[in-house]
Amino acid sequence: MTQRKISYPLIIAIAFLMIYLALFAFAQSRGIYNINLHTNNDRFFSMDDSYYINHFYSTEPDDTGRVVKHPLLVAFAHYFTLLERSVLGEISTEHHYMLVVLFQILVQTIAVVYLFRMLTEHYKLTCLNAALLTLIYGLSCASLLFMLIAESYIFSGALLILTQWFILQKKPAAVVIAGILLGGMTITNIFIWGILVLFYDDKFYKRAIMAAAGGLGLLGAIWLLPVRDAFYTQCLKVFQSSPANYSDNFLVLEALKRGFYALFGSTYFFIDTVDESPFGKYQGQAVSFIPSAPFFINVIAGIWLLLMVYSLIANRKNALIRGPLMVLLFNIALHVVKQYGLKEGSLYSLHHSFAQILIIACILGGLNGKGISKAVSRTVSIFFIFFMVIMSAVNFKGIFNLF
Repeated sequence: MTQRKISYPLIIAIAFLMIYLALFAFAQSRGIYNINLHTNNDRFFSMDDSYYINHFYSTEPDDTGRVVKHPLLVAFAHYFTLLERSVLGEISTEHHYMLVVLFQILVQTIAVVYLFRMLTEHYKLTCLNAALLTLIYGLSCASLLFMLIAESYIFSGALLILTQWFILQKKPAAVVIAGILLGGMTITNIFIWGILVLFYDDKFYKRAIMAAAGGLGLLGAIWLLPVRDAFYTQCLKVFQSSPANYSDNFLVLEALKRGFYALFGSTYFFIDTVDESPFGKYQGQAVSFIPSAPFFINVIAGIWLLLMVYSLIANRKNALIRGPLMVLLFNIALHVVKQYGLKEGSLYSLHHSFAQILIIACILGGLNGKGISKAVSRTVSIFFIFFMVIMSAVNFKGIFNLF
């Protein structure tokens, strides 16, 4: 690798770090991280930041049913806090929260660097187009909110990107480790990891061995950690109750509308909000997205969706598109068809936004642009610039007003 190629990921890392740290400083100046045990847990888009900071990132590991959904995250957060206390001693909850967010910023920066590398090295995009798509991912509404507010999703998004990177790099051990960590962040993500593993190799036995290693490795890792008893005594109950507790029953048109805004609206744009939780609670003390947005956002999101459809048709024989496509379809089936968590669908944005980016990338990469005229290529690049600029302006304004 030449020195010139090495410099691009470094530039990406520095640029994103500067933007992220500036937003972090602004959030801190508005008192976002000054919370206590009684802070409303659903104040930001149904995220559980107050619970995470006070119970996950704690000197005592959590032992509630939440451990079943986030077993390794609970263990990591516990050890993170113990290390923090051993180095810094007792600190305020605000400074404790700030350290967690700084770590999330580091994780997100690593994620965007590897996304950029994947787009240039495997999807064969030019540095300009790769940078534009990386900016769309890294400055998306979901990326910024989940990075600035304590939750599990920034870790899931990063590990999904790393999973696809290691699959394309043909690093089976790294893929398995990523799967163990990914399932430990949010247990259902092991299924998304499994979908990506399906496209690792043509040989079935390799995929089967990796899938088994990932699943058994996750169970083994949980068994070795202090969350073992809480996980294994409550997992059956949580797995049985969760679908009924979080699934909705909207009519078809309403489900499609909400699905469109959850997958292609609030994933990228700070769309319309209401001052209450997605379940109608905490009026005036919470904020959540609603399935509505200004006309120009609807148009841009619609074009983005059409570009994905075009890419799927034009690249239907391209192996690079199959894994991301199946990840997107899995999320559509789970959150739109099954309607699991559809009221708070924005929470799951980073479970599929990387897949959307890779599907779009196949228009200009993957097949190395064969069959695409320079005029079409230039038009798509201009749209990426337009999308990124409008999205960034909307998101920065929305976050500034929010905080």
